[in-house]
Amino acid sequence: MAQCSPPRRHRALIVEDELMIALDLEDAMSALGFDICGLASTADTARSIAIDHHPDVVLMDVNLDGGHEGIEVGRWLRGMRCACRICHRIL
Repeated sequence: MAQCSPPRRHRALIVEDELMIALDLEDAMSALGFDICGLASTADTARSIAIDHHPDVVLMDVNLDGGHEGIEVGRWLRGMRCACRICHRIL
């Protein structure tokens, strides 16, 4: 009888420059069944992780380092034809 492999868990990238918030989001997403493919605190790190790991979902802080770099990273991901869903968060 053929063995079926378990379904692949969705990968999430968390882009947040405040460590405690990033760790909270990591715990919450893991509890929902996501594999966390990376935590990024800068736009450059987010781009690098996205290229290497092809996340299915990106939780993106809009205000990285006090600017709107999160929006720019989201635009960059769309320009790269990334098939991931992007959830921008503002707090």
